[in-house]
Amino acid sequence: MSKRIGMFLVTIVMAAVLFGCAGAKEKDKMEHTDTASQRGNKNEDEAKASEEDKDVELVVWGAEEDEALLQQIIEGFQEEYKGQANFNITFAAQSEAGCKDALMADLEVGADVFAFADDQLNALVAAGALDPIENADQLKSENLPGAIEAASVADVLYAYPLTADNGYFLYYNKQYFNQEDIKTFDRILQIAAENQKKVTMDWSSGWYVYAFFGNTGLEVGLNDDGITNYCTWNGTDGEIKGVDVANAMLSIASSPAF
Repeated sequence: MSKRIGMFLVTIVMAAVLFGCAGAKEKDKMEHTDTASQRGNKNEDEAKASEEDKDVELVVWGAEEDEALLQQIIEGFQEEYKGQANFNITFAAQSEAGCKDALMADLEVGADVFAFADDQLNALVAAGALDPIENADQLKSENLPGAIEAASVADVLYAYPLTADNGYFLYYNKQYFNQEDIKTFDRILQIAAENQKKVTMDWSSGWYVYAFFGNTGLEVGLNDDGITNYCTWNGTDGEIKGVDVANAMLSIASSPAF
């Protein structure tokens, strides 16, 4: 929104300046320089005043735990662009995980600026909830390729990368494990069992279960429609078959330490 407002202001000012000089003969330009300049300045001032009187209302969605940070960003934005419009920006708590569903319920009343997990991108683009980013080249030069790829569909950038923490993390007690121990799940379970400790993991989420199927040649992803998916986890052609992964998971689940 700020980029569009800024560009709109520049366009008005440039049009006013060109309008003051356009179509005049060389002699007229010399004789009426002061008049044209005054007229241009007047039009420029009017354009600026018009922009300053413009009311812009925005709704920002973000995680509740990020409210303090987002409010700080909002205040900084309002300060930087305070001469371009009268901003009324409202923050509302909305989890990133539930952002897509909240938007899909009614796009017309959804937020103007919102944070969402990258696995929701294709569905949001397919639903028409996102427009391509205008300053894509600048963002591509300022962010890691992986972040740009996560925010793009068919090489078109649709979102601003915000964080890179959407991954897997293993938390362990160094009192029992060293860095060699944590290289295999079998060793982790063995040590945990020997010390009557437990290893936990969320197996109800396909996001985490993918940790076992990934890097095996088995694939899951979205089709070109951006909504339906494909999955080869039951494949039998590769060196590692889907049933092999499933049996390994059953073995883990049967451990007294799990």
